[in-house]
Amino acid sequence: MTHLRTYFNGDGRVFVNSDATFFNMLVVGCGKKCVCKGQCRNSLSSTSLPSPFKFEIFRRSDDVGFGLRTLSNIPQGCAVVQFCGEVLDQKAMSRRGAESLDYAFCLQSFEESEIYEKLALARSVKCEAFSAWRNVAYIDPTRKGNIARFISHGCFPNLVMLRYAENDLRLNRARAILFASQPILGGSELFFDYGSQYLSRAGFKCQCGTMWCDSVRKRWRSTYPTHEEIMKKSLAYFAFLERSIIEYDAKAKWYLRKTGVVRPEYVHFLRIILLIEIVPHPLPDRMEIAFRVLLAMENRTRKF
Repeated sequence: MTHLRTYFNGDGRVFVNSDATFFNMLVVGCGKKCVCKGQCRNSLSSTSLPSPFKFEIFRRSDDVGFGLRTLSNIPQGCAVVQFCGEVLDQKAMSRRGAESLDYAFCLQSFEESEIYEKLALARSVKCEAFSAWRNVAYIDPTRKGNIARFISHGCFPNLVMLRYAENDLRLNRARAILFASQPILGGSELFFDYGSQYLSRAGFKCQCGTMWCDSVRKRWRSTYPTHEEIMKKSLAYFAFLERSIIEYDAKAKWYLRKTGVVRPEYVHFLRIILLIEIVPHPLPDRMEIAFRVLLAMENRTRKF
């Protein structure tokens, strides 16, 4: 039970850390085979999926095609949508051709056999999972799928795709679910990272439009900060703003003394400040705003 609590915070949301990726994390929830018979809060409840959030499919441009945006505010860690499609084995997938391979997701990798060693599971359960190790399964959304197929690639995504298992820990039986990796405001487009090899294999440059876009950074490589530099400065500025609000706001100071944490609405406000990519401005204006924020971080000033 203690191990499962490392995934869930008690209200159906999942703890998503910045290092979580599709192939290094398997989210395990309590199911019918658990002592609690799946009645505890360490799992995705029936109200989590289909999610209660509202979405809209829209056309971004002729080059990009369709995208998906949320019409609801989505808290961090919530299950947003399950990635659905036809479940195919290796032979059936190879007959589909290159286009299907570009958009399909393989539920396991031969190089990740150590993933079960990270889980505090009984030996018999691990053996059962390993028994089906080479039965590779793909999820192909090109012919049959759901709204998740319209979610675009983003270099700084607000979603992360993780595998989720309850009663069956075999990776080829896991569900691929997109979780919110940060608070998402209503009206924002949804993105997740297709993987480092996707753009090079597909043969075109990214057009996600975020200030961290790889194609943008290549054009500005001499002067444009890297993703790691931006994140480091953003975290420092986040801490500075947090201290400033606590210092000058009596309610924030009282709440901190009573609970030991910062008021959630202030945390959400600070994240909005830092998530510049959701500002509805053209890319040049958005980049100018971003650089103003970075300059404010350097000068440790609140005037930005």
